[in-house]
Amino acid sequence: MKWLILIVCVLFAAVIATLEIWKRLVPDKSEIALKIEIAVVALVFVGAVCGLIKEALSPSTEEIIEEVTQKIIKQRTVPLEELSTANEKIGRLKEQLARAIQRVMELERQGVKDVEGLIQELRKTGDLGRLLAVLERNRDVHKDHLIDRNREIAAVAYLKGNIEKAIAALDEILTILPDDMSALNDRGHIYKLRGELNQAEHCYKRVSELAQKITDETAQAGALGNLGLIYKIRGDLNKAEQMHLKSLEIAEKLDIREIMAIQYNNLGQIYNTRGDLDRAEQMLKKSLEIDEKLGQLEGLATEYDNLGVIYRKRGDLDNAEQMHLKALDINKKLRRLVWIAGNYCSLGIINYERGNLDKAEQMHLKSMEIYEKIGHQQGMAREYGNLGVTYKERGDLDKSEQMFCKGLQIDEKLSHLEGMAAKYGNLGNVYQMRGDFIKAEKMHLRSLEIAEKLGLQGIMADQYGNLGIIYSIQGDLDKAEQMYLKSLEITERAGMLPVTAKQYCNLGSVYQQRGDAEKAIEYWEKALDIFKKVGMQLEVEKVQGAIDELKKKGKGKREGN
Repeated sequence: MKWLILIVCVLFAAVIATLEIWKRLVPDKSEIALKIEIAVVALVFVGAVCGLIKEALSPSTEEIIEEVTQKIIKQRTVPLEELSTANEKIGRLKEQLARAIQRVMELERQGVKDVEGLIQELRKTGDLGRLLAVLERNRDVHKDHLIDRNREIAAVAYLKGNIEKAIAALDEILTILPDDMSALNDRGHIYKLRGELNQAEHCYKRVSELAQKITDETAQAGALGNLGLIYKIRGDLNKAEQMHLKSLEIAEKLDIREIMAIQYNNLGQIYNTRGDLDRAEQMLKKSLEIDEKLGQLEGLATEYDNLGVIYRKRGDLDNAEQMHLKALDINKKLRRLVWIAGNYCSLGIINYERGNLDKAEQMHLKSMEIYEKIGHQQGMAREYGNLGVTYKERGDLDKSEQMFCKGLQIDEKLSHLEGMAAKYGNLGNVYQMRGDFIKAEKMHLRSLEIAEKLGLQGIMADQYGNLGIIYSIQGDLDKAEQMYLKSLEITERAGMLPVTAKQYCNLGSVYQQRGDAEKAIEYWEKALDIFKKVGMQLEVEKVQGAIDELKKKGKGKREGN
């Protein structure tokens, strides 16, 4: 703005000097003619100043590109945040998008009518439909230019949610350059999004090999992180942990703090799955600390959400809900669809545990709607499971079984062992409620076999508890007690308060059936204290009712004697 003021002053001085010279050169001009000439010069001066001001206030090409790019990134309809190197992925997409917008500006300068008004349209709406069509119609046929254009088309198509066109563009690049790391990486992301894990693994492994060959350690760290995510989905937690630790080692060596935060978060999720909640929380807080310093909102939302899961497992429902709501607020602002769906899922589980089944169902259906919209198979499988649990609690066993079977079908397709173990366990609960104990036991044992193989402590605890219920109903109280104690050992060690309370309830029932009312009440009161602490009101009422009933019976017997 200072240079603009300087130029205006210089112009003004020039106009005054011009008028003075003019008056001296033509002293006999009439007053009217002189006024007209002065007015003309003044108009020229004002026009020049207005032109300068307009130029100064108009955004530069770089500013327009940045404005449009930010608008489009915020309005994306596909998930970027699933990737282990999400921030790097967004950066590359923004780069390709910026090039696409620059290409349109070049076409506009060349007078191509196809692009008239497109930049203004993008600035106003951020809608990518017309931009994608223009890029496809104006592709250069030269090989080098064709690769660049396809990168731009792939980025725009991906952000638009047109995955098929993104795939076509990436495949054309890979036909010309089979070892293009960027295209291989993006192809792997799309395979992973669609649940085609073998193909995704192949792409990430190839990126890792190529990165090693050219000593690109940043690309190597990203590829290892992405492979870790594939192995976690399959349930191979040891291999997943190995990949994330290798990626973290490279990131720490190069001081790439964004990747360090991502790998701490990934490790936190692995330890959470194993039931090591303290270690999981430690990793997530390390990740949170880095992202707070970097101002990485995507990372902060992810860590809030995962910490919410930890607090929920410990029974701290209020703190868990607070974390999920903080995450949801950020994710809505950033339009992170996968994580918005995940937040609704988590809030659904919290409402379920509080006994608010209608709100739980509402949250899970919101989550499912998003997962179905973007074709996120793993998320759909998870929500089928959660809806199944909700319908089971309502007593609608047929609908519950239908949900579990739909989810199981997807988990089997994805080779998602953790999901399969959860669904087998839930199907066992349905069969047990129908009185088909043989089929129920079979399902629980299948679930337990997978969980023990993978070290899934939470699912192991659930299945020991479920088997205990079956043996208790069948009258084998010693075997039932053995299963409940095994479950209790895991839950107490991991600090899983709600499940711990559940096993106290089950053990209390065993002692009640044995006629030991005093010990039954002792364990039920332990459960009651936990349920009150974690705010599970429905369970508080059930347990308090059982205690009151047993005390009443005991009092009646003493009075009768």
